[in-house]
Amino acid sequence: MTHRRLFAITLTALFLSGGLAGCSGCDQTTKRIECIDPVSGQVITMADDINALTPGIQIGVTCTVRGFDIGDRLSLNVYDEIAGTGRDYNLPYDGTGTVEFSPVTLQGGPVDSPSRYTFIASGDDGDVESNAVTVDVVAEIVTCPEFDFIDPIDGEDWNQSDDSVGDLSDGFQHDVIITTDAGDAESVSLYLNDALVGTGTVSGTRIEFEDVTFPSGGGPMVLRIQTTELCFAEATVNIDDGSPACNITAPVPTDPSGWINATFDTSTSAGMQADVAVESEEGATIELFVDIALTETPTLTGSADSSGDLTFSAVELAEAAFGELTLQARCRDAAGNIGVSSINFYGVDSVL
Repeated sequence: MTHRRLFAITLTALFLSGGLAGCSGCDQTTKRIECIDPVSGQVITMADDINALTPGIQIGVTCTVRGFDIGDRLSLNVYDEIAGTGRDYNLPYDGTGTVEFSPVTLQGGPVDSPSRYTFIASGDDGDVESNAVTVDVVAEIVTCPEFDFIDPIDGEDWNQSDDSVGDLSDGFQHDVIITTDAGDAESVSLYLNDALVGTGTVSGTRIEFEDVTFPSGGGPMVLRIQTTELCFAEATVNIDDGSPACNITAPVPTDPSGWINATFDTSTSAGMQADVAVESEEGATIELFVDIALTETPTLTGSADSSGDLTFSAVELAEAAFGELTLQARCRDAAGNIGVSSINFYGVDSVL
């Protein structure tokens, strides 16, 4: 799953209308359009440029069409979100059920400031519009290192006996070991279910994260090792530890990863106040530890609702460099069984 030589076009599809795939019982006379390629999360490489002789990046945009007559004019509006300008591509419908607007020309920006376009297809009279597809375009070649998970191996199953400490009262813990050609002393970050759980540097061709705490409650856990958001590898481990669920579900910042910024601020007061949500079991007592160890007095305590959820509102968070602030939760069910969340690391910047 390592990505190499990414031309780094990151695509995020925002689906605003119902899908058509597998719509065997749908009314085929009702006009519908859905853009299906590119798709959410796709990364397009240099090989996807369909005309290397033309400046910019040329791609095709494919849409599914229903209810239009042969010869009806269809349009694709390509809107440059940064420049605030748009242009249309037009073609006649051929009755096949799909159309491809091609070539669509996009201009890329640098990695830290990509261009952004939004695609919306429509009928010529404008009465039917497709879902919107928003595309970030980065016109730089990025060479990524290889990563290989040694422990855990992708798809591995763990149970209570795999806890490296032998004591589940402070959570399920296990070392994470990865080999890489990133280079000695290269900085890397480790994420667990999109939450930052560790940072470190490569030693030779290897990096080890000791006693990583995995959230209680079991199920699949996705580990991601990365040097940048474009260069990463993932592995999934399935855990059955028999403990009550305990998982911090917010904040889990992804844009940029690991940073709690102004988008999470839920108060008009000075500084950063963010909501912290924890998922456990109905009626569980949940303790939140903000930048302190589990051995300390919890920062906040509350009870989960009938769905097992609890949100601590407007929690005061101090400004912190990347990876310097921690959040962890401890959950106790009605029988007194204890579950512990992962230790999530953050940077906090109220103006980022």
